[in-house]
Formats: sequence, C-alpha cells, structure tokens
Amino acid sequence: MLQRSRREVSRCLREVSRSRGRGAPVCAGDLVVADEDGVIIIPVAAVERTLREGRQRADKEALLMARLREGHTTLDLLGLTRPQEQP
Repeated sequence: MLQRSRREVSRCLREVSRSRGRGAPVCAGDLVVADEDGVIIIPVAAVERTLREGRQRADKEALLMARLREGHTTLDLLGLTRPQEQP
C-alpha cells in the first residue's frame, strides 16, 4: 500500500474540496486512498468490511479471468443467455 505524507494527503483533500466546492471530513482512523483520479475516504467503522468485500471482489474477478483464459465465455460465466439463432 502506498503511504503518503500528511502534507500530500492534505493537499489532495484541498484540491478535491476546491474542485467539488465542499470539504471532505476526515476523522482519526479513517482510511484515505488517493490517486490521480481522485480521493476516497472510508470511515474507520467501515474499513474492515470494505477491505473484506474488496478482497472478495478481487478473488471473484481473478477466478473469472482464469476461466476466460481457459476458453469460457462471459455469457456462460455470468449466466447470461445466448442470443437465439435465426433459422
């Protein structure tokens, strides 16, 4: 996980505040994730659940990608019906 200084995080939050026209409250223990596309603040009470659900989604997507490499189609893997062939 990338770690940034408080100064860099504060600068990012100020930029978000300017671009969105409102501030973003951050409390002690909150998880702040930022990249060139934006900033997200996850409240401390939701950090464990968010990380758990993120890992579950990443695992599911990794399995899906492995099945695609094996030759399965997204239609099959996602349980979607194939278009009916015209006679």
